[in-house]
Amino acid sequence: MTVLEKKKKVIPYRVQGKGDRAIIFIHGFLDEGSVWSSVISGLDAAGFSIVTLDLPGMGALSEWDGPIGLRPLAAEVLGVLDEINKPSILVGHSMGAQIAEMAAVDRPGLIKGMALLTPIPLGGLPLDEQTAASMHLVGGNEEMQRGMRMQFSPGLDIKIIDELVKIGMKVKPKVAGELFDAWSGGDEAGGKPNPNRIPILIIGGDQDPFSPPELIKSSIAPRFSASDAKYIEGASHWPHVSSPQIVSGMINSFLKRF
Repeated sequence: MTVLEKKKKVIPYRVQGKGDRAIIFIHGFLDEGSVWSSVISGLDAAGFSIVTLDLPGMGALSEWDGPIGLRPLAAEVLGVLDEINKPSILVGHSMGAQIAEMAAVDRPGLIKGMALLTPIPLGGLPLDEQTAASMHLVGGNEEMQRGMRMQFSPGLDIKIIDELVKIGMKVKPKVAGELFDAWSGGDEAGGKPNPNRIPILIIGGDQDPFSPPELIKSSIAPRFSASDAKYIEGASHWPHVSSPQIVSGMINSFLKRF
């Protein structure tokens, strides 16, 4: 199914550097493009333009009144990709990895590779009833957001957690619930092998209780024909904020393939 035809109105995005290729960073649930700043500062990306954006409903687009779902969000990312119109590498975290995969399938000529950080399976990640109920309540609730961040990223510095909570509090409660339903419910395409034959780097945290190595090995990596999974020792669900230098190094090595 085609996600999107050419969009006339494109969501805002930020570009650093000039190159004939692009790296597009796609953040995860309740986050925004700024979470990639430490990783980007460590990149050796000569020849690439670096692109960050805030997904609809989050960050600077918290007043978004359009549809929320994996396909609508992928459509907005594709609008940015089409406007940039350069061979691109997609870097997606968690829910952003689902969106990256959908975008890559829909623009195979433009997407040359993907780096997926602590990805959620495209087919979704059903949670137990109690956890799902709690996740529906995190929007606008500072205490519950802090608890969620601490649960899924044990050991993360409290100052980093506070900053992530501050970012997440921009998201309206209704939108937070819709976003949760989107990534936990997934997309039907996740039930089939990914048709792309592009290099895939999967970066996991060996202490991630949410997207653990076992899940990556069983439900994510096997769907790709050419994937390479690496795990950061001691990292959990937000390795790009807890271990940005290590993530930058892994992406730098990956970029040498292009």
